[in-house]
Amino acid sequence: MFPILFVVSFGIYFYLIFFTQDKNEVNALLWFSIVFRLIFLFAIPILSTDYIRYIFDGQLILNGYNPYLFSPANILANNTPIPNNLFGDFFEPLTNNEVYSTTFPMVHFVSVLSALFTNVHPLISIVILRIPIIIADFVLIKFLIKLLDKLNLSYSGLLIYALNPLVIVGLTGDISFIGVMLCFFAIGLYFIIHNKWINAIFFFTLSATSSIFTFLLIPLVFKKLQLAKSMALILFIIALFSLFWIPFYHELFWETFSTNVVTNFTDFTTNFGLKHVIDSFTGEANIILPVLFVVALISISISRASDWISILKGMMFCLTAFMLLNYTVEPYYFVLLVFFSALIHQYHYAIIWSLFAIVNYPIFEPFLAINYWIMSVEYAVLLMLFLLELFGRLKSLSE
Repeated sequence: MFPILFVVSFGIYFYLIFFTQDKNEVNALLWFSIVFRLIFLFAIPILSTDYIRYIFDGQLILNGYNPYLFSPANILANNTPIPNNLFGDFFEPLTNNEVYSTTFPMVHFVSVLSALFTNVHPLISIVILRIPIIIADFVLIKFLIKLLDKLNLSYSGLLIYALNPLVIVGLTGDISFIGVMLCFFAIGLYFIIHNKWINAIFFFTLSATSSIFTFLLIPLVFKKLQLAKSMALILFIIALFSLFWIPFYHELFWETFSTNVVTNFTDFTTNFGLKHVIDSFTGEANIILPVLFVVALISISISRASDWISILKGMMFCLTAFMLLNYTVEPYYFVLLVFFSALIHQYHYAIIWSLFAIVNYPIFEPFLAINYWIMSVEYAVLLMLFLLELFGRLKSLSE
């Protein structure tokens, strides 16, 4: 049932973004997109249990424990100094979760607030987690309008992001803070385009404390600057970024956190990239993927960027390389590509990719399983679309 609902919703979405050009109609649909997000305010997420981990970490912090030093499985099995009676039946899905936290500080600030109400009713905690995500999406759409105006791009590009079912379900419905990271990044991007460096540094730092993806994109932002100025601004961001981690510092912090980040990006193969495809032919994806990823990033980084559109394209291609060439690619990561597709009307493959990503969610495995021939068809469609757009055979939505 769920795959069918998503395919139908994407069908409606495709029709609206390709055939809505009137500004009044776009404004009306933007209001509808807000309503769609608010519908999920009191809903229990069904596609992921990440929200339980957020509240769990918040509960640890409230009781004076460092969430980066303990795994839920060890705590709930009473194998740590932390009393497991701090956690009720709500946290039972984490019983076998042996992963140490890799959540960034900005998310922990929200999770602490949500954990205050877990004993009152878990739904209150869920709503508190969801509110900043919804607000961030509203603010992001506002700054998306500002960026489109500044870059002299079509207003209709707003709908690509605002109405995308993966954006709505993956962020608001599923409680993912990728949208918060994107919101801060878009604000920082707006300020840096207007040469307001202090404001840009502040918001880029907030973005970096929400998700690791900011560090993939920031180097491209400074390609238009002189090397010395770029390095100075990056050092300022790193310094401010470090301040957010001070409350969590421990002598074992970097060991556990870095090990867990590596584990998440190598051992856990929730994937809609090329990992399965390469492994099926060579069995050497663990060697080939990192090499290809580094080559792709270097190639994009050294390419010439004479204007902001070129820089935004570079960011989109960096994210595309990440999605293709990493072991762990969660479906909601593709929200990042949808955002850049809304800014860069030349490339729409991200829109189709967001559909393929959502129907490959783990919850749909009983319907689709992992059939390599299905993935081959999906990649063939994406490759054909990408090449057509790359060589200018498809018209953009703004034309």
